[in-house]
Amino acid sequence: MILTVNNRPVAFGLDWRVLLSRGKPDGLARKSKAALLWADPNGQYAGLLPPAEVPPKRGGPVFAGGQLVARATSEPNVAYVAEMPGNEHHYLVCCIHQRRPRRDFDQVDRSASQVSDLLAEFATLCGEQGYVLYGDAHLEHLRMLTLQDLVRYADPQAAMRRPAASLKLTHVAAAVVVVGGSVLGYQAYRDWQTKRAADEAARNTLSAEELYTQALAAAASKPVLLARDLGPYLDWVRGLPVSVGGWGLKGGECKPVGPDRLQCDVRLERNFAAATNATFLAAAPEAWRSTATFAPDQKTVYASESVVLAGWTTVANVLKAALPRADVPGQFLPILQTLAIVGTEPKLDALSPFALPPGVAEGDLKTIYREGKWTVQMPLRTVPKLTNFPTYASIRSIGIAVDRSPKATSAESFAIVTVTGSILTR
Repeated sequence: MILTVNNRPVAFGLDWRVLLSRGKPDGLARKSKAALLWADPNGQYAGLLPPAEVPPKRGGPVFAGGQLVARATSEPNVAYVAEMPGNEHHYLVCCIHQRRPRRDFDQVDRSASQVSDLLAEFATLCGEQGYVLYGDAHLEHLRMLTLQDLVRYADPQAAMRRPAASLKLTHVAAAVVVVGGSVLGYQAYRDWQTKRAADEAARNTLSAEELYTQALAAAASKPVLLARDLGPYLDWVRGLPVSVGGWGLKGGECKPVGPDRLQCDVRLERNFAAATNATFLAAAPEAWRSTATFAPDQKTVYASESVVLAGWTTVANVLKAALPRADVPGQFLPILQTLAIVGTEPKLDALSPFALPPGVAEGDLKTIYREGKWTVQMPLRTVPKLTNFPTYASIRSIGIAVDRSPKATSAESFAIVTVTGSILTR
């Protein structure tokens, strides 16, 4: 299905195929009657537009949604779930497995139960490695990434194209041109064929170092929020009400979604029998009223708001500050360990390659950046301690858990904040 997002056509529901014949996606597209395809520059896999889909006749290129998801994220396994535009009760799902869109896991117009089944199947496929959930659906542990955020990565590298004509048809076309006496037409065709062959040869002759340089350049412009800058932006949490129209605050989560804001989702549950959907809407702030989604269990409501930020940086700046890998135990771990006094024991996962493009092995690179995911949990009032974090540590998501006391009058006194981030090393 081709969706229009910020005036850009984006295709989801593609048929992703592994190429058994290296670098030969066009024949596969013709056989499948696909009007458009996205082909891996390394010739390893391709995404085909379903035959029933008719691409727009005019305008710019159509972008492969699976590639936008892959470029907007960095984890090996990712599940992206977003509400279908114009139909909040149906969803699109696009799963990335080992940094590639997975066949049968790029689907559109699915119900909540179908999404649940598909995610369960994807979890089985990922095994112990697991996956990270992104999107804009109301799901637990989801990191906010809207369709509007995705199209920021829509560039020629994510554009789909029409399959090239077969050799047999090409010869017939050329013969017709020559018989018709149009030497200029034939020469134009030959020029196009020569240029296409040169472009393909250039793609196939890039070294592993050149491919990795391209991947780093693509990631460099992504905006990030440094851990040390988080504290001032949690003022909205400090002012959260304990109860809204008889619905009690239970938790929430914030995720960076652009160069100027956090997207913050909250969850509330009915505290009293007299509480109704109407009492919530009557008492809720305007931002919550306009985004309220009541769960089918009639006990839970979700709402969201945007928190405007300043002081963002880019991945390029974090890469410049990347810590030498050998210094992680002596420099970053002690910073994490000091937070155990105010919360639970912090965690740092094993380092994994950062922005490694498909088809490139770690051993092919002289220098490689690595990323390590870290997690800390602490009372909201102790978040200012994150100002001690270095400039190579950025934020992925912020979770808010509520352990509400009857005497509590503000979130400052009962909110527990879980901060998930990453460090970059070299």
